[in-house]
Amino acid sequence: LLAATASAAATARPAPAATLVLDNVYALHGPAMNLQASNFAPQGIGYDPVANELLFMLQGSKVIARANLQGQLVGLHTVPTFNHTTSIASDGTNYYFSDYTSNTAGFDLYSVAKAGGTATAISSETLAYGGTPIDVRDGLLYRTNVSTSYDYANLNQIRVSSLASPDTITSTINFGAGVSIWDFSVDAASDSIFVLGGPTNATLSRYNMQGQLQDSFGVPVANADGMTFANGKLYLYDWKNGNGASTLSVYSVNGLSGAVPEPATWAMMIGGLALAGGAMRRRASITLRAA
Repeated sequence: LLAATASAAATARPAPAATLVLDNVYALHGPAMNLQASNFAPQGIGYDPVANELLFMLQGSKVIARANLQGQLVGLHTVPTFNHTTSIASDGTNYYFSDYTSNTAGFDLYSVAKAGGTATAISSETLAYGGTPIDVRDGLLYRTNVSTSYDYANLNQIRVSSLASPDTITSTINFGAGVSIWDFSVDAASDSIFVLGGPTNATLSRYNMQGQLQDSFGVPVANADGMTFANGKLYLYDWKNGNGASTLSVYSVNGLSGAVPEPATWAMMIGGLALAGGAMRRRASITLRAA
C-alpha cells in the first residue's frame, strides 16, 4: 500500500516549472545577420551541435552565417540561387534549410554538406508561402504544418520524421487553436519544445513533446525572427534592419529535468575529466616515490 501510494504521488506530481534568466544581449554585425528582406522579416537561426556554433540564414543573403555563441561571425557557407530561406538547422555533418524561392514551382527543404557541395532537395513538398520552420535533433527532422500565408498564422503543428526518410511522417504534435509558430526548438531530453510566436509582440512558451503548454515566459522581444536551444540556453534572434541593430539575447533555462549536454559540451567535459585524472595520477606517483 505504501509503495502504491508513493507511486501514485510520483505520477501525479506536476512537471517542474522552467524559468529564464537573461545572460547577455549581443549586437549582431554584418549583412549576413541584418539584411533587409521581402515578404516577411528574415528568419532563421539554428545550432550546429558538433562545431558548437549558431547558424543564421536570412532571406536574400544566399549564405549560411556561422557564429560563435556570442553572435560573432566566424565563417560563411554560400548557397547560391536560394533567395527566400526561412529556417536553418544542422546535425553536425550537414546543414538543412527551408526555402520558397519558386513558391509551388520548386522544392522547399534542402540539405548541403558542411564540407561543401551543392544543396539538394530532401523533400517533395512545394509550398506556396514561406517554407516551414524546422529543427533537426538526434537524427530526427521536425517541421511545422504547411503555411498558407506569409505571416505563419496557421502554423500550430509539428511533424516528425527521420532524416533518412524526411517525407515519411512518423508523428504529429498538435498545439491547438490560438498557437502561431514563428519558430521553435526541440529538446527531447527534457521533454521540451520551445515555441516562439510572433513576430511582433512575440510570445515565448515551452510545451512538452505532446504539445501541452508547460510554461509561458514574459520576454520583451519587438521583432522576433528566430530561436534555438543548446546546452541549457535559449538563443533568441531579434531582427532589425541596419548593421548592429539586430540582437542576440541569451537566456539560461533553469528548472529543466533530464537535460543532456550537447556533444560539444560532452567533449569539453570529458577533456576536463581527463586532465583532472592525469593530475590525480601525477599526485599519486609523487606520493609513492616520496614514501
